[in-house]
Amino acid sequence: MPTSSGPGDADPQQRRDHRHAVRSELDLLGVGITSLLADEPCYYSPLVLVGSPAATTAVLQEIRHHWKGLHRDTARGSRRLLFIDAKRLCRDLDAAAGESLDSVHQRWTSADLVVIDGIAQLVEDHHLASLPHLLDRVLETGSRMVCSLAQEHGKRSQLPEAITSRLGEGLVVTVRSTEPTATTVGPAMGRPAPSVRRILSASARHFGLTNDDLIGSSRRRTVALARGIAMYLARQFCGESLAAIGRRFSGRDHTTVMHAIRVTQERIQRDPAVAADVDAILTTLGCETNPGSQDA
Repeated sequence: MPTSSGPGDADPQQRRDHRHAVRSELDLLGVGITSLLADEPCYYSPLVLVGSPAATTAVLQEIRHHWKGLHRDTARGSRRLLFIDAKRLCRDLDAAAGESLDSVHQRWTSADLVVIDGIAQLVEDHHLASLPHLLDRVLETGSRMVCSLAQEHGKRSQLPEAITSRLGEGLVVTVRSTEPTATTVGPAMGRPAPSVRRILSASARHFGLTNDDLIGSSRRRTVALARGIAMYLARQFCGESLAAIGRRFSGRDHTTVMHAIRVTQERIQRDPAVAADVDAILTTLGCETNPGSQDA
């Protein structure tokens, strides 16, 4: 059954405070996913991913993978994930419009996290009419929800207001391509983003450390700060998964990386000295601004 840390436990003012603290699209996506997976009140549900079918599906699959990894230990209690692809979504909506409404409600609302891939593909009137009621039931129970609004380049999904208004109550994030050749912020438009290796080296040098210090096991305050900043910037600029970043830091678990990034984001927001450290490292890398310090 859904846990007590569903979206209903997150005070509306706290949601606004979190939105204000998180500035860039990459920040929003990372914090939204962290909030869904954490054993804490969820500030961003539903989390709605807008982008190409390949990009949004990849993020949904990553969330699914992380959830299973976090809740593999049954000693922590059963935490159920329901993954609904486009075909299953249509079957469930057919059933909900027929004589199986209660069973569909039960299956959707008994999950702790509902992952829906394929809403933008709905075209049948009875599907579009049934979905808002199911969304309401899931969110009313306190279950967490993430879904995709996959769109081909240059096209927009035409969904009724009854659906978009409900999805808009959560966090809507644009998911961009994470291909290695993608460019982000640089000294000139179109310049490739720095590599993880360069970010690691620049972070270490800024604090008078070595790469081995950052990928090692030391928990000294300075080392932990430099390591967290390096992970944070790697996530921001390189588009790699949490697991991939962890592998570059001596095989650290993705949950460790996720925690380090979250702590670093919080420190950047509340400590000007840490924000200055990040900006100095970005200058060394030839990047113009901290992606987490721009206005949305």
